[in-house]
Amino acid sequence: MRSPMYAYAGRMLRVDLSRGILEPWEPPQELYHDYIGGSGIAARLLFEVVREIPDLDPFDPRNPLIIMTGPATGTALPGSNRFVTCALSPLTGIWGESNCGGYFGPWLKRAGYDGLIITGQAPRPTYLSIVDGVAALHDASDLWGLDSYETTDLLTERHKADQGRPPQVFAIGQAGEQLVRFAAIVNNKGHIAGRTGMGAVMGSKRLKAIVADGHARQTPADQQALRGLTQRINERLRDNIMMQALKEMGTAAELEIKMFMGDVPSRNWTVGEWRQAVDTLGGSAMYSTILVDTKTCYACQVKCKRVVEVPRNPFMVKRGAGPEYEACVTFGSLILNDNLEAVAKANDLCNRYGLDTISCGATIALAYECYEKGLISYEETGGVPLIWGDATGAIELIHQIAGRRGLGHELAEGSLRFAQRRGSEALEGLTTVKGLEAPMHDPRGTHALGLAYATSVIGASHMNGIIFAVASGQVFYDSIPGLEPFMSDDPRSPHRKALMTVNGQNIDQIYGQALALCHFSGNVYSEYDLALALTALTGVQRSVGDLLEIGDRLWNLKRAIGCLRGLTAADDKLPARLMTPLKDGDAAGLVPDMQTMLAEFYELRELDEQGYPKRERLERLGLEDVSEVLHSHRARVAD
Repeated sequence: MRSPMYAYAGRMLRVDLSRGILEPWEPPQELYHDYIGGSGIAARLLFEVVREIPDLDPFDPRNPLIIMTGPATGTALPGSNRFVTCALSPLTGIWGESNCGGYFGPWLKRAGYDGLIITGQAPRPTYLSIVDGVAALHDASDLWGLDSYETTDLLTERHKADQGRPPQVFAIGQAGEQLVRFAAIVNNKGHIAGRTGMGAVMGSKRLKAIVADGHARQTPADQQALRGLTQRINERLRDNIMMQALKEMGTAAELEIKMFMGDVPSRNWTVGEWRQAVDTLGGSAMYSTILVDTKTCYACQVKCKRVVEVPRNPFMVKRGAGPEYEACVTFGSLILNDNLEAVAKANDLCNRYGLDTISCGATIALAYECYEKGLISYEETGGVPLIWGDATGAIELIHQIAGRRGLGHELAEGSLRFAQRRGSEALEGLTTVKGLEAPMHDPRGTHALGLAYATSVIGASHMNGIIFAVASGQVFYDSIPGLEPFMSDDPRSPHRKALMTVNGQNIDQIYGQALALCHFSGNVYSEYDLALALTALTGVQRSVGDLLEIGDRLWNLKRAIGCLRGLTAADDKLPARLMTPLKDGDAAGLVPDMQTMLAEFYELRELDEQGYPKRERLERLGLEDVSEVLHSHRARVAD
């Protein structure tokens, strides 16, 4: 007989689309205990597939699309709206993980499941509904070809009578259907699971959408402790300057501050400071021009989501989700465009088609550079010139990418594959790590980011670890080495950056990925708050040391999946573009000392010369079977 489970539904739904089988599954409690939830559990499940088929193609029906909540998801804890979508990435070929807020995660738990494990390929376009524990597959032929917004509207109307209220919809647009390798999945017209191409995996399975609703409630082990923690965190959020800035100006508020710190890339990462962006693209500019409202995610008082409207052509946008910081840069300063209305249009199209704004914008910026170099012709673009400062070409390319038409067919493969096809001059403009386009924060301005990008388990990411927040002074942990108050250290020296990165990755594997808290609200939790939250939720006593050890386990497990897929030490590097000193701006003349930082990182992580986690480290972390599989694979590769 199973003992009571707190904070979890205690079951997942296995979906075999090929055979049309829906099967509830109660995982062993050890899975929850050892891997917590979110991408921790997802990684363990995916490892079981990869160990048997290391060379599995991400578009193979056997590649599982795993959608997981965490124990915090759907509770009253501030920021408890997150969930993850994981699979082998069609963009990078390694561990793929996309983190999303909004409402779908809490609604999935209300529907009675901690997660979904989806395999196979439906014989025709299909969508999945889950209402109060009852799951069903439906014909989606009438939805195929629609964008994510249209799909959401139709399914919301179709299923709102099930509960007398609107359900939550998680849908792909045309980009996912066309297997664009950086396709995203969209919840509620503005909450995006963007990174690593999870929308393409969903599209390869001919799964158009998932609808969730229900009345299930998970009971925490210690309601009183959780209520007290919730009250304290909410009070801190009200008093926190950064959270107030996010509430007033959204994530684009960062652009105005970071431009003068050498953090905001311009002209495909070749210009260190482009001041036009400060006045025209940042949070203040949005506030005074196209902003019409704000929205939030479940259980969040920050309300950082922008609602915008552009009433006139050529960049008309209906009232809806506005651009975040990343889109303001990728479709703004990265192509020297200072027209915020054009940025809003590009962002709106990406949301509707279901495209990751980071990878899409970075790939388009590379196309602009290639056009300037004569590597792309006017005829190839469909008669639209790609001229720095003019966003018209970028908007046309978004349409082409989503439909895999013309030049967009090549660009839909991502910037690495596109550059490899176009030759050495195109490769000079790449900003990918392990095939994933870098986010819009420059490691030449904050050197710890260079190490974070190089060693992230998904490729270049500032959100797969809290290094960016620590290095910029937004968060610190008194008791965790390398994450203490940062003001006395130099963000442009290699000193202690490896320790910061290792422990920053480990703690974030818990709070951002497995426990599933928002990185913004999560910034006001102390390390003790995180341990208390997990303890109060699950009833299992956890210390800060326990969190770091479990986070270490999860990082190494995901790293092992990468190694089984061909990842080696040679992949832990920044592209040449990000290691080329800038001539202007606050970071002019500087590049990260990657050699020093990587050597220390490898020592702390106990990685061997090939970049594999050593046997001893894996075994200490309770990953004996992972060690055996990984090092047997290593021996076969060596032979």
